[in-house]
Amino acid sequence: MFILNILKVYRKGMKMNHVTREVLDIFRECDLNEAVEKIVASTPISDFGFDSLDEVEVIIMLEDRFDIVIMDEEAEGFRDKTVGDVVKAVKKRT
Repeated sequence: MFILNILKVYRKGMKMNHVTREVLDIFRECDLNEAVEKIVASTPISDFGFDSLDEVEVIIMLEDRFDIVIMDEEAEGFRDKTVGDVVKAVKKRT
């Protein structure tokens, strides 16, 4: 399982991967209620409190931003994944 405290690594001066940064930005944009104080790779999607429409919006934003297609089967169980899982899935396609 991909667990990495991205903010901690970023503070140490290491460059954050473009894909990781973009995925984090999408989650920040969609977290309108600021349910999650610090978004890191190990943050469970369920912590955002997204409803099914929010989940679809995140998936569409990922597809648009990275020019990828996320199949319905892959999107199932979205709430059970972490932000890091999403980063890994996007990296496989880019």
